[in-house]
Amino acid sequence: MSHPATARRAAARSADMPRALLRAAPFVIAALAVTVTALHRLPAILPFQWAMLRWPFPMQGSESLIVWEAHLLAEGKSIYVANTPDQHGFISGPYTPLYFVAVAATLKLTPTIYTGGRVIAFCAWLLLIATVAALTLAATRRRSAWLGALVAAVSLAVFSPGVIWAVRVKPTIPALALAAFGLLVVQLTWNASRPYYLWALPFFIAGYFTKQTTLAAASAAMLFLLVRLGPRAGLRFVGVGALGGAAPFALLTLATRGEFLRHIVTDRRLAWQFQLVRNFGGLFLRDYWPLLVAALVAAVALAWARVPTIAPYYLLTALVITPVTIGVEGADHDHLIELAAAAALVVGAGLAAALTGRALPVLAAWPVAALLVAQVVTGWTPDRWYAGELTVPSPQVRLQLERIVTNIRGTPGDVLAEEVGLPLLAGKPVPYDDPQAMAALARVGRWDEQQLLDDLNQRRFSLVVLPANPRDELWTPEVLAAIHANYTLKFRDVWFTWEAKR
Repeated sequence: MSHPATARRAAARSADMPRALLRAAPFVIAALAVTVTALHRLPAILPFQWAMLRWPFPMQGSESLIVWEAHLLAEGKSIYVANTPDQHGFISGPYTPLYFVAVAATLKLTPTIYTGGRVIAFCAWLLLIATVAALTLAATRRRSAWLGALVAAVSLAVFSPGVIWAVRVKPTIPALALAAFGLLVVQLTWNASRPYYLWALPFFIAGYFTKQTTLAAASAAMLFLLVRLGPRAGLRFVGVGALGGAAPFALLTLATRGEFLRHIVTDRRLAWQFQLVRNFGGLFLRDYWPLLVAALVAAVALAWARVPTIAPYYLLTALVITPVTIGVEGADHDHLIELAAAAALVVGAGLAAALTGRALPVLAAWPVAALLVAQVVTGWTPDRWYAGELTVPSPQVRLQLERIVTNIRGTPGDVLAEEVGLPLLAGKPVPYDDPQAMAALARVGRWDEQQLLDDLNQRRFSLVVLPANPRDELWTPEVLAAIHANYTLKFRDVWFTWEAKR
């Protein structure tokens, strides 16, 4: 016969088993959802990224602009110069300089002029994913938080804009990786006996000087310190950060006779368009609304339970700043990456906190798990908007691009091109390097395009290379009229080539 106490313990264990299974169920569901996502998406993502790292021609965005201006830096020239009416050229200098400097250092070390910048961006992408996972672990510092870290990492790794921009020459992801590392420093040191959280400031400042719109992470750190440590810590953080950031900004502005300020601030004050927010916001929500809703649920649970994690603050600042930056004329869907990173971090941190047994996060685990299942469905196939950008160009496209570059190389004289990488690959200078900024500034009277009209009317360019249907955002009606008046269509390829009339 069994001992009565043994029998009672066995009965208690039998009674507790359904409750234990019920508590474990949302975490099992979340683990299955993220595993299915990884197995389905990553086998397609990784070969695409490997192929694009080796692609020798430019992709859309600012790749060629950045490579060209990095080339100017490598030659000892400034990219922050006055675009005066008599210059008969335009240098955009659209971003703060750190990424340009990094790309310039790679130009003679890589097989193509785009490889170095893409490799930097891809390494930063891996660092960003790893840092988001580390932030999830740091939220609870328990072994059980690994599930949250896995969910956060995979959710970000399959985010379509991140997949695309991770293999493009663009400062967005390197800047976000630096800023995320700053968040990690704050998360690990905020409750130390000394203000070691100030060591996060070099990373936030470096992030800003990589791309000047990288402000959400530093703002989140300030709010977190303000709430957790009080006004004194928050003011110390802001004060030291302001001094640390203002000093190099002032030096660069003085060294360029005010042109750094003009290029980074004044010339970037372009029209804010609600339609862009609607377009990109709708693009985000079509594929990733479950991730965002799950992040909001997890953020409320984490804040309510007073879990000492910076994650909800980052989601808040990303939600505030992303619509502001993505609505500016010329913005692209790379601005959505920070919002996805913040959402993935909060979801992972919420699951990590729930695994510690905290009451409110445990209750939130169920809707978060259900939303992760919904995310598997909505994210199964990327939105059609990304279709062309997630496809490696065909051999036919490559052959046509090679022919266009060969034609440019063999034709004497300067070239005006919407894709400035084409004359750059042909060894030609790029007098006007940013049609989008030129058109935007011309429309608001901050750049005199008469110099470009004069060059076209005098047929300074032997060739003009445009897409089949030039966009109004990149070319004003006056410029297009001057092209049609002075140039004749010669070739119809992936880019249309116009030659000067005789």
